[in-house]
Amino acid sequence: TNVGDIGSNMDEADLAMSGISAHLHERLDFGEIRRRRVQNYRLLDAQLEAGVRRVFDRMPDGVCPLFFPVIVDDKAAAANALRTRGIDALEFWNDRVESGREMSEPARLLRECVLELPIHQDLSPGQIAYVAREVSALSQRAVA
Repeated sequence: TNVGDIGSNMDEADLAMSGISAHLHERLDFGEIRRRRVQNYRLLDAQLEAGVRRVFDRMPDGVCPLFFPVIVDDKAAAANALRTRGIDALEFWNDRVESGREMSEPARLLRECVLELPIHQDLSPGQIAYVAREVSALSQRAVA
């Protein structure tokens, strides 16, 4: 089932975990994964230039972040520029919703401008520093 497309199809409501997923689930240290994600989020936040527009001014207590969201003027162009530098930036929410239908203007702005930066647990501090440098440089070029 696609992420974000759960709908209400009862044929897909009783999905079971695959054997390999169950095998991995028993062996993963979820506390350590959470710790590393929080650490990487905070490390990236501390290293990004002030001109990089963050969605949140701080990460709320108790959150285990999936990514680091930033606001960009052109999401597709920013994602492509980062991908050419080896950074897997994600573009969620790319489907369009017509004006005036089920979405406020602030929500529409977030949908159009939020780019997700990687902070997953397998990234090292050096890789986080690289992401910070490249995103900061991209932000400076966009302003110039």
